[in-house]
Amino acid sequence: MDHKALVLIGLLATLSAAGQDQQQPEQRKRIPISVRVESEGPSGLSAQSAHDLPEAQLRELEKLITSLFSRDDSLTIVDPSDSKSGLHVSVVAGQVAVANSRSWIIASSAVTIANDANSLGIHDVIAGPDLQSVARSVSYLFSSFKFRVQLGLYK
Repeated sequence: MDHKALVLIGLLATLSAAGQDQQQPEQRKRIPISVRVESEGPSGLSAQSAHDLPEAQLRELEKLITSLFSRDDSLTIVDPSDSKSGLHVSVVAGQVAVANSRSWIIASSAVTIANDANSLGIHDVIAGPDLQSVARSVSYLFSSFKFRVQLGLYK
């Protein structure tokens, strides 16, 4: 056979294999993740200037975070009380008054891995002018943790 015929046969074999891969996508296991948002409550430090968010705002923040996570095809949202394995995102949020009678949302966010030791994956303190920006920041924090795991940087 001449060189052009061999190249054509190789190209057809490659395209055929690629077509079969597209017809039978690999089913990846989805990671269970739960989200819980709560206030600091009366046990917070008296020196802290944050005030608890109303319950409606806490539920709205939880809904926003959960909505962002539900867009990720590798995750499945589970109830926090059923989270025996997988990941758990815990957010403690409050509100701090700033100049011009405005306030900012302050949140402490942690991702833990539900295993025998309930290992801490990542933690950060986030500040934002509204619930949407705080929810996006929590989502970015989780994405950075997920990326570290995928790269093998988390041990």
